[in-house]
Amino acid sequence: MKKIVLLTTAFAMFGSIAASAQDNPAAAAVVQAVKTKLAAADADVAAIVAAEVAANPQFAAEIVQAAIQATNADPANVAAIVTAAVTAAPSAAPAITAAAVVAAPQAAAAATTAAVTAAPEAAAAIAASAITVAPQEASAITTAAVTAAPDSAPAIAAAAVTAAPQQAQVITTAAITAAPQQATSITSSATAAAPTQAAAILAGAANATQGATGNPLNFPAADNVGVVDSSGTGTGTVGGSGTDSNGGGAPPIVNPPPVTNPNPVTNQTVDA
Repeated sequence: MKKIVLLTTAFAMFGSIAASAQDNPAAAAVVQAVKTKLAAADADVAAIVAAEVAANPQFAAEIVQAAIQATNADPANVAAIVTAAVTAAPSAAPAITAAAVVAAPQAAAAATTAAVTAAPEAAAAIAASAITVAPQEASAITTAAVTAAPDSAPAIAAAAVTAAPQQAQVITTAAITAAPQQATSITSSATAAAPTQAAAILAGAANATQGATGNPLNFPAADNVGVVDSSGTGTGTVGGSGTDSNGGGAPPIVNPPPVTNPNPVTNQTVDA
């Protein structure tokens, strides 16, 4: 219940803040001031964002979105803007991240990493808010969040599949790939959060496990995969060193001894 309340609060926060720039003259004035400051040739974008968010935390999302749009920020600069904003207003981290992802979907992973690094205690809500506004980036967002806060991997997976249940399989695969040591906890937490997606979650877990081992059928590892020559000394993909002309790794082929006829036929003279 606490998790659901947390996510609902985060989404409501983003919705109310995002709408206020259009409906609230005070928010519009702050956004305009930010754009004016950013227009200066020597503007320090991160410093301006940090100062404006600290002074107006209730408009953190608008400030971040305006800064990204005004500067055409690339992923590295999006990350710097998000870091500055979240550091100034950590309680607004989910809304800040969502605003950044809306402004620059191609930088969703960078924005998530920056936000979770600055406010790791909000990792699950940050991931969920980002995935809510950009479900097509669910895998990248999950990977970024879990990599930045691996101890929170189960909570991140649960929040993510709650936000975008249709992406449950890719979310689970991404989370386990980023934190394989928590595979069991991630799977159980995600399943508890989205029981109707249990089959997809298990499929995602299987994909991640196979991807991590690279050996889903548990074959013995090859000693030198894919080396082929014509000298008869190549090594193969299964079975170790080979001596056949194809270098295929099979045991050496030994020709069987010649077969002799136990009753040889000899020339005989037959009397008529």
